[in-house]
Amino acid sequence: MIGILPILQWLLALHPKPLASLRSLITSPGQSLGSAKALGTIQALALMVYYPLEHLGWLSGKGIVRMSPAGTGKAVLWSVRAWA
Repeated sequence: MIGILPILQWLLALHPKPLASLRSLITSPGQSLGSAKALGTIQALALMVYYPLEHLGWLSGKGIVRMSPAGTGKAVLWSVRAWA
C-alpha cells in the first residue's frame, strides 16, 4: 500500500487540485485530451482507484480481510477496470 504515496505525489505535482482539473477537462471542449498534464492526471486517478481495490481483493482472498465472495469479486473487478 506504500506504493500509492509516489502516485499521490505525482498527481499533486501535475495539478494541485486534480479533481478540479479533471472536471475542467470534461466540461471544456477546447482543452485537449492529448496534453501530458491531462493524461497524467487521468492515469494517476485511475491508479489511485486500482491500488486500494487490488490490495483489498488480495487480502480478502487470503482471509485477512473479511468480505463476502461477491464483495471480493466487485473489488477485483473494479480494480481491473481501473487498471485497464
